[in-house]
Amino acid sequence: MYQQSLNFAHLKSASKMEGEGKHTAYETGANEKGFNEFLDGLKGTLFFQMHRINLIMFRLANKHLVAADIPIKSEQIPVLISIYKGNNKSQQEVADLVHRDKSSVQRTVIALQKKGLITVQADKKDKRRNVLSATKKGIAVAGKIGEVVRNVEKEIMEVFDAEESLNNIQSLKIIADNLEQIQKFKQ
Repeated sequence: MYQQSLNFAHLKSASKMEGEGKHTAYETGANEKGFNEFLDGLKGTLFFQMHRINLIMFRLANKHLVAADIPIKSEQIPVLISIYKGNNKSQQEVADLVHRDKSSVQRTVIALQKKGLITVQADKKDKRRNVLSATKKGIAVAGKIGEVVRNVEKEIMEVFDAEESLNNIQSLKIIADNLEQIQKFKQ
């Protein structure tokens, strides 16, 4: 895989040296072949497969959310639930809880606020800190989410037998736990 990445980088730089706007038969064929080899190498990585699973699950979850008339996207669920479960948390506390960066959480907070699901207010003790709280509508939506998540998981697990389901979940938990350990040492 590493060698394929180097080969792809070499082909890319070689094509730039040929001149912009000029595509020789060699350059086009080599770039396409190099890119296809590079892409094939990526497809066999844990990173690619985890991303693929994530996309499939989010699409399925979004389909279920629409069907249940829940006005959020699946990627917004962790933020809403963390606010619902722990009212008066700061944006940074929510970001830490859901393992996302503060700016990503900020975009979600704005979207949830526009939908009337949460409120953002200045902390009475520290005016530099905003606290996030679920509204009545947000609480109602958060209450429906558990059922949607269970339905999504049920639909996903239907393609596996019981033993495969258990093994897959255990394997993913081990991967996540190990990757969290790596991340802790890098911070």
